[in-house]
Amino acid sequence: MRGVLVLLPAMLSLALTFSARADDAPFDAVDALAKEKVAAVDLLRQRAERQVALAAGDRLFAAYLNAATIGEGQRLQPRIAALLNSLVSRYGIREVAVTDRAGAFLARAGNVDRTIAAQNPETDPLLLAGFAAAPRRTETLQNARGLHLVAPVFYRDRSEYVIDARQDFSSYHAVLSHGLTPDRFVVLTNAKGVILADGGNGATGGTVIVAKLTLDAIRKAAPGGHGEVVASGLRYRVSYRPVGDWIIVAVERAPAPRRCHAEGARLCG
Repeated sequence: MRGVLVLLPAMLSLALTFSARADDAPFDAVDALAKEKVAAVDLLRQRAERQVALAAGDRLFAAYLNAATIGEGQRLQPRIAALLNSLVSRYGIREVAVTDRAGAFLARAGNVDRTIAAQNPETDPLLLAGFAAAPRRTETLQNARGLHLVAPVFYRDRSEYVIDARQDFSSYHAVLSHGLTPDRFVVLTNAKGVILADGGNGATGGTVIVAKLTLDAIRKAAPGGHGEVVASGLRYRVSYRPVGDWIIVAVERAPAPRRCHAEGARLCG
C-alpha cells in the first residue's frame, strides 16, 4: 500500500504533464514558426551590428589620423568611402556616415541626405550614443526611418569618429516572408505593438496584426505566450515571443471545430 501511495503523486504529475502537452499540442506549429523567425531576425540584426563594429575598427581610420600631410589624408579618403560603400545594401543597410567629434562628416555613402552639412554632437542622439559606446561595440537606436547601428572609432583610447549605419526593415520583411503560406504569416513589432515588418503583405506602421486585434489584445487573449483568438467569425492560433526589444508574432488559421454527427450539433473538440 505504501508503494502505491508513493507512486500516486508521480502518476498525478505525469498525468498533468501529458494533459499540458495535449493542451499545447495544437500550438506546436505556430510556436515553431515564431521560434524560427526570432532566430532569423536576431541573426540578421547581430550580423549587421558586427559588420558596423568591424568597419569602425578598420586600420584606415588610424592611418588617416596619423597622416603626416593633408595630401596623405586626402589620398586615404577614397578608401574610407569604399569601406562605407562595402556596407551599403548588406543586411538591409541603406546609408552610412562617419562623423567626427565636431559633427563634421568625414565620409558618407548610400542614400544619404546631402542637404545636411553637419550634425550637432551635443544634441544628436546618434552621435551621443556612438561616442559613449565601448570600443568594438555597436549600439542600436530606432527612429521613423529605421534602425541605426552606431559604433565608435577609437584612436589612442579615445573615440574620434562615429560610424552611423541606417538599416531599414525591408531585410526583416525578407526573412519573415520566407517559407510562409496563405494561412500562416508573421509580423515584427516594436514594444508598443507598432508593426515594423510584415512577412505577409509588407505593410508597416499600423498596429492591427490580425482580425482587428492589436498586440495588447492578443496578449490579453493569449497571456501564456500562445493561444487561440476569435475575431470576425474566424479562429487563429497565435504565438508571440521577444527578440531583443522587439516582438515576433506568428499567426496561423485554426481549423474549424469538428462536430459529431451522431450527437447533433455537439462539438467533438
